[in-house]
Amino acid sequence: MGLLFPLLAASFIAVGVWLLYDALVRGSKGWVLPLPPGPRGSLVIGNWQLLRGGKLDELFMQWGGEYESDVVHTRVLGQHVICLNSAQAATDLIDKRSLNYGDRPRFRLFEVMGWAPTLTFLSSSSPQFKLHRSLFQTSFSNASIRSYQPIQMDEAKQAVKGVIERPGEWEDVTLEMSTGIIWRVAFGKGFRSLGGSGEYKRGGNGPGSSLELGQQEGGNRFLQLAKQAAEATTTGGFPGLNLVDLVPGIQCLPDAIARRLVPELAHARQSRHVIENMTNEPWQAARCEMEKQETNKGNGTTTTTTTTMTTKNSFVGRLYSRMIVESESGGGGDSKKVDAGRNPVARAMLTEGELKGAAAAVLVAGGSTTWSTVCACFLFLTLFPDVQDKIQKELDACLHQGGRPRLPTFDDLPRLPYLCGFVHEVLRLLPLNPVIIPHANTAGDEYKGYRIPARSIILVNAKAINLDPSTYSNPHLFEPERFMSTKDGGREEPPPLGNFGFGRRKCPGRELALQGVRVCLAVMLGVLDVKGDHTRPNKVDVCLGLGGHPGPFQAHLSVRRPDMAELLLDDLDRQHTNS
Repeated sequence: MGLLFPLLAASFIAVGVWLLYDALVRGSKGWVLPLPPGPRGSLVIGNWQLLRGGKLDELFMQWGGEYESDVVHTRVLGQHVICLNSAQAATDLIDKRSLNYGDRPRFRLFEVMGWAPTLTFLSSSSPQFKLHRSLFQTSFSNASIRSYQPIQMDEAKQAVKGVIERPGEWEDVTLEMSTGIIWRVAFGKGFRSLGGSGEYKRGGNGPGSSLELGQQEGGNRFLQLAKQAAEATTTGGFPGLNLVDLVPGIQCLPDAIARRLVPELAHARQSRHVIENMTNEPWQAARCEMEKQETNKGNGTTTTTTTTMTTKNSFVGRLYSRMIVESESGGGGDSKKVDAGRNPVARAMLTEGELKGAAAAVLVAGGSTTWSTVCACFLFLTLFPDVQDKIQKELDACLHQGGRPRLPTFDDLPRLPYLCGFVHEVLRLLPLNPVIIPHANTAGDEYKGYRIPARSIILVNAKAINLDPSTYSNPHLFEPERFMSTKDGGREEPPPLGNFGFGRRKCPGRELALQGVRVCLAVMLGVLDVKGDHTRPNKVDVCLGLGGHPGPFQAHLSVRRPDMAELLLDDLDRQHTNS
């Protein structure tokens, strides 16, 4: 008992000092305002257990209802966490005050996983962020994505052929389609042919480098890398709200302890070789192709087709050419060199490491987003066969005019409002990022009479936004027509928000992804049926990490229009003959 009183006294003094520091030293005149409402949690760990144990979207929706606020606050291990549960709050802060709310917390977990600094992870104050953002916005502008339409159409047709030949492997077939699209956009060549000359060898020049990639393995190596990288990032833990991100030094724990106490850290370490291979191997293969094409160009033998670009003219090729020009003009590939010009984007040189990181980000984010969205669409097709029937009737009416069937084109999409509404409705009820990747505010702020401390973790609850009854009538019902125009029998409700982020962090490839998903569904549902196993109804669920993917479900794809299947296969044969 003699020691108990001094210990308690010391504890109370420590708490008092901490509260005084919190209120005065870190404060400003705005800090007299209250924090947004929310559960207090325990003094040390806050609401860590609640956040770790439940689904974040449902938890924050519950808190928003309990505290009657669309802005909710809690603490996790001393870190302020603010969640925005409405479109108004997200727009007011993340969009309209984007200079303050466009930063990121540090994602140590994904650093352990091997991710190089790229657009998703860079601080908004970094010259590299401005450089990467400019590169992505230019490469995925509306004009640029139109040039990718032949690639998307070709891969969609190849996917239908794949389903016809391998009807039980639709997941692999759709992964091949999404991977094929993004690899051709990134590198100008598909994963099956990149490195197919045999000049590129895995692992560089050291031991174990004798395994050739590309055509020698049917592209399986690159496809497996894409699948493994997507799985690693979508099941690796929620960024910003995990022990590794919240407690500096946790990433140094020995493996034996990490496996038992911090499973997300063990997962990141086990996945590191996948991310490193995904960053290095495609880049090395593409570099070999670009050097070979430059040689062939000198010999006058370089050729292109309407559905492929040379590697030199691809996303990576253009960045590589820029890097070479900067290096030859005095940059030397050193990221610390700065341009004294007025253009803030030109103040950072593009290095090889950044180029590889940007390419890997395009491959994983672009490929997994399209694949996950197509899979989510298939899930809802199995759950709502009447919706699938309406989509197919709309397609048949569009494609079978005059008695002669034809294949869909991108020009048909405006005449397919129900199909386009279906994609929106899938993303509304199953957002693949139900809580978007966290933002951080660089300075303290106030909103609706509440204070937002600087460097808070800022979350946007896309699930809550897309179930808001003030925006969507009957929000829990699956009704694709809600997005259609009134002249088409719809209600003209706004498209769902949050799937591709907000503000300065909004995904630059969002239109490319949506365009690809719509045309994929048009091509596939024009030929195929998607059915579920009614003895075991599918569940609507999503696996979360850096992005999301639908949980496991059963689907069976089969040909519904043999005439359309024959038309599609003949079209592919003609393309192959003419290429």
